[in-house]
Amino acid sequence: MLISTDGVITKSIDVGDNNKLITILTKNKGVIYVFINHCKNIKKNISAASEILSYCNFILTKNKNKYIVKDVHILKIFPNVRNDIFKLSLCCYIAQLINELSPEGYQSNEYLRLFLNFLYITNKGTKNLLLIKSIIELRIATIAGYMPDLICCQKCLSDKSYHFKFLLSGKIFCDKCLSENTENIKFLTINKSLFLAMRYIVYSDISKIYSFRLSNEDVQMLSNLTEQYLLFKTELNLGTLNYFNSLIKKTYIDPCNMR
Repeated sequence: MLISTDGVITKSIDVGDNNKLITILTKNKGVIYVFINHCKNIKKNISAASEILSYCNFILTKNKNKYIVKDVHILKIFPNVRNDIFKLSLCCYIAQLINELSPEGYQSNEYLRLFLNFLYITNKGTKNLLLIKSIIELRIATIAGYMPDLICCQKCLSDKSYHFKFLLSGKIFCDKCLSENTENIKFLTINKSLFLAMRYIVYSDISKIYSFRLSNEDVQMLSNLTEQYLLFKTELNLGTLNYFNSLIKKTYIDPCNMR
């Protein structure tokens, strides 16, 4: 029986000299692992569609627990991502993150929608890369079950303060309410703009999460915060993130001007 599914390739590895094993984030089946046999000798479109970050319609067969590609129709590739080392490294990091956190064998339409939206925005080049990184990190954490509580201060229930303390546990307090005994509490101090930005990212529709602006200084702070929060909650150590951060440190380009 043939199976048709749309999905984005999040990983591609060679198996021997002429085969590939690809990881696909699909709408209905979550993350699946698919073999492409004789990929150097088959149709050109199948070979081209075996590359990471390609969005395709896959025609598959299933033999026991193994999926095999019979045909592929490319729906979208992202050339501006592939031709930019910063964009590509960021997208590879997010792809690895999704592979770690998205469910295998279950519906994952929200992950796929989020990832496609992220790829379109990154390819378009109208938003700062660090801002995009922050938004996708926080929203993936939310979908994965690590949604922070950003409604208001946990103690006084107010959201009117100009400075807040965001605990890496996911709670927020205004400056006045956090206990003075903070030796064993991991938190970051944020301003009102960052608090509102984080709340917008978590609670807005996926189609609207990129529709806001921050100062360059706030973008840097937000990137640091969402990264720390995500890693604290998931306890992941991702080589792709380390590589992206190393690129940022090595370049003379201001990361807040990278699009």
